[in-house]
Amino acid sequence: MQNWLQKQIMLVRRNHALEHATIHILSRKLPGMHMIGRSGANGFWLYGAVPRSVLQESVEEALARLAAGEHTLAIHENCGTNIVAMSILAGVGGSIALSGRRKHGWWDRFNVLTIIAMLSTFLGRPFGYWLQEHVTTVTDSSAGYVVAIEDKGQQGNTPVQFVHVQWSQS
Repeated sequence: MQNWLQKQIMLVRRNHALEHATIHILSRKLPGMHMIGRSGANGFWLYGAVPRSVLQESVEEALARLAAGEHTLAIHENCGTNIVAMSILAGVGGSIALSGRRKHGWWDRFNVLTIIAMLSTFLGRPFGYWLQEHVTTVTDSSAGYVVAIEDKGQQGNTPVQFVHVQWSQS
């Protein structure tokens, strides 16, 4: 069971890195295009009006560039991991600020919580980048290839496609 779970987590991390790399490349090719990605063990979903041929070409380029060592493509500034990082920092900081007996009133605690919220926002992005690099993505030298790109219809007015990915050492 543990080996299966570890394998699934590794697949999600690889696909998460590929998703980010693909979105970086697509953002350069289609400036102003709004896209969202979500990774799973079998590939990733792309939400946005991206032509399939451009998506296919971009995923292939992302695979090649990651394999060539461009690991910074795996980190994305708009990743949800950054929001989680800020939330973790704010939650831990807030818990510390509100714990224990305080001689100070609610206004002093409010000021401390405001400072903690500001610090969490300031430190959240670098912490989020660190989490992406070390926890939520992985860019190893294993060869991956696109099995298929499948149209998944629309979510609201947004087209959704799923990029099926196979990793050679998975």
